[in-house]
Amino acid sequence: DLLFILAEWHANAKLRMHTDSSLARLRDTTVALGAKLRAFVKNICPEYTTRELPSEVSARNRRQQKKRGAAQASTTP
Repeated sequence: DLLFILAEWHANAKLRMHTDSSLARLRDTTVALGAKLRAFVKNICPEYTTRELPSEVSARNRRQQKKRGAAQASTTP
């Protein structure tokens, strides 16, 4: 169900020329996709224990250090 709605939303979003009916279809599909994604997060995600990969930890640490450096540079006169 979720995969089908994702494919349908993607197909509607990729149209180059929209009509009133295609925009209505995209809006309806977006609403349905949001509902399915919220249900997925609520019902499926809690069933899985996840953790960051070492490369993800390193990337997050680099971003935080860069952010802290930029914040310190903007506060010093």
